[in-house]
Amino acid sequence: MPSTSCLMKIMRPSSLLFYTLFSFINYSYAQTLTPKTITINSNCAGFYEYLPVNYANTTQTYPTIIYCSGAEGLGNGTASELSKLLNVGIPYFVNQNQFPATFTVNGSTYSFIVIAPQFKQNSSAADVQAVMDYAISHYRVDRSRIYMCGYSVGGGATFRYPSSGLNAADKLAAIAPVSAYINPYVDTGA
Repeated sequence: MPSTSCLMKIMRPSSLLFYTLFSFINYSYAQTLTPKTITINSNCAGFYEYLPVNYANTTQTYPTIIYCSGAEGLGNGTASELSKLLNVGIPYFVNQNQFPATFTVNGSTYSFIVIAPQFKQNSSAADVQAVMDYAISHYRVDRSRIYMCGYSVGGGATFRYPSSGLNAADKLAAIAPVSAYINPYVDTGA
């Protein structure tokens, strides 16, 4: 492995950030995605769940990630349609056994619940809230550590949800939109 100084010379700053973040990860893979064909609301009739390894044997709460897919993941929530979610993002990495079971930060180790809903069409803030409410009522979610991320139209939802009001924004510890598609896009020239 190259030295850190060598890496700093050849890596762009954003790549160095990811290298630094992921150097603290424990790569043990015992978790699996479980498809759930459960109607949450009129726009979400299924999702994948990903639970920490010892979830069934503990009573602790867990940080939770709500992952919203891009347009390629839209579907009706049936078992055959849910598989579209496995092509990109967190569901892809879990399915490929590349998502770490634990993350260690400052000597503390964390595991995440991941909920990846399949929306029938682009999701609204109300759709995201319905998924979050479902997760909170059916899983041991640490309400102070709910994270949201998404790709493409899911990235747009990741921007729109906390922008829908202070109450929504206060429910999230952080967001991570990736290549967010927001329509309509207005260039303010700023």
